[in-house]
Amino acid sequence: MSTVLARISEGSYTHDDGQTVEQWLKKRMELKERAGRRPTTLRSYRHHIDDYLVPHLGRIRLRDLRPSHVGKLLAEVNDGKRKTATVRRIHATLRSALTTAVKQQLITFNMAKNVELPTSQRPKAIPWEPAEPGAFLDHIGTHRLGALFEVIAGTGLRRGEACGLR
Repeated sequence: MSTVLARISEGSYTHDDGQTVEQWLKKRMELKERAGRRPTTLRSYRHHIDDYLVPHLGRIRLRDLRPSHVGKLLAEVNDGKRKTATVRRIHATLRSALTTAVKQQLITFNMAKNVELPTSQRPKAIPWEPAEPGAFLDHIGTHRLGALFEVIAGTGLRRGEACGLR
């Protein structure tokens, strides 16, 4: 009892009402739906919650969640079958939900905040040798976009810039 009173006086007391991570994520999802988020955003959140977060963390009580739980989730999700960007989005969904829980004083610290994320290497671009653009243009000359490819090769335009030409 004295520890609870001390935490109240120092401002670090939280009361999560015994909520599990799953219950909090479902409640937060309802808040996002009421806030009028775009359907594609909501679908992405639901996918992250239902397919990754709840199966791995759902049974853990919100106040008992630790960075080690989040790290284990990320390690299991980052199994080589998913892109690094997907793993990062799953983490972002959890981190955002826990930030809201901190703001509502359900927990004192966001356990997903300082977890190390997987890194990815961009594939290195290999430029063509001088003879290769000529061979490509000879081969593609009869294609309906052949003239566009010649403009790209001659000017160095990027795809988006070339598509914007009239």
